[in-house]
Amino acid sequence: MRTTFKRIAPLVPDLVNVFAQVAISPLETPEVKVLIGRAFAHLLSIYGQQMQPLLGSLSPTHANALASIAPKS
Repeated sequence: MRTTFKRIAPLVPDLVNVFAQVAISPLETPEVKVLIGRAFAHLLSIYGQQMQPLLGSLSPTHANALASIAPKS
């Protein structure tokens, strides 16, 4: 799992940024936001520990937007 994360790690900040942009966009449909929320939650379920520094550095706007679209367990 760590080897895989090392390969995708350079892309994760951009991916999380895109997810956050979708979450705050008034132009995106609720259906798209649900799908992005699921994808974000899946990424967290696999790589959550490795992503903590990135998540801790998110702006409050992006952090709140991602939290709003992530499925509630």
